[in-house]
Amino acid sequence: MPVPIRIFAPVVNEAHFLCRYEIGWPEGAWTSAAAGVDAVQALHLALQKIGVERRGLRISRSEKCARSTCWRGQNF
Repeated sequence: MPVPIRIFAPVVNEAHFLCRYEIGWPEGAWTSAAAGVDAVQALHLALQKIGVERRGLRISRSEKCARSTCWRGQNF
């Protein structure tokens, strides 16, 4: 299933750069951000976070939180 992802340009926020992003899950949008010492690092970390969050949802849905800990399905 396609999941829309919006990545915003990094902006200066006090002493670091902040790159916001939004993942359009069917259950509702998830908004977060990544911070870095420069714009490239902030963007790189945001892309990594998006990859982890997408995998977390895929695992929890495929296994239906059968593991002892579950992340996006909130079964800790």
